[in-house]
Amino acid sequence: MVLAGGEVDSSRKRFSYDGEALEEDAPLSDSLGMTAGPGLRFFGEVSVTCRSEDHSGTATATTARFYLPPQLVAYRTTRSGFCGVRVPKSKLDKWLQAGQYADVEYFLRYSAGSLIRRGVPELRQIKLFARGAGVRKRAAPDRSMLNQLGAIGTWMNPRRSGTLRIWATIGGKKTNKLPVRVLPKRC
Repeated sequence: MVLAGGEVDSSRKRFSYDGEALEEDAPLSDSLGMTAGPGLRFFGEVSVTCRSEDHSGTATATTARFYLPPQLVAYRTTRSGFCGVRVPKSKLDKWLQAGQYADVEYFLRYSAGSLIRRGVPELRQIKLFARGAGVRKRAAPDRSMLNQLGAIGTWMNPRRSGTLRIWATIGGKKTNKLPVRVLPKRC
């Protein structure tokens, strides 16, 4: 049994698998287990070759594809301000306040080999989104955050309290959404 690493969405090109390893050597029968990171399309391919004295034959079959979307694992604020509210220390890097600027860092997990188009810089293919609490944002990662902190993120200024939802796209593929609490404006 031969297990192919994945397949790029529209171009149907195979790429080498750059994630975790197979759990064991490929068996001649039964199933094969493996762990994989987000942002990959997988399929299994079986090739059988029979040879005898008189003739030989080959057959190949491919399984259905399985897609693991990219993930927004976590976020944190690298710089934010609070005015007139008490925020627990454990939430200083998780909550925002209406009317206060904040830099938000996105922690993303994805496979660049399957999601990023060749010839286009990787950073140009990542878009960061935020909706809710008076924010409608679609932006490329902030270059100053990348230069100063080595982080992928962007700034935002929520206009009202509520829940802000953040997510990203990598090569056009959408991640999950995470909720961010926005406290009311007090000053």
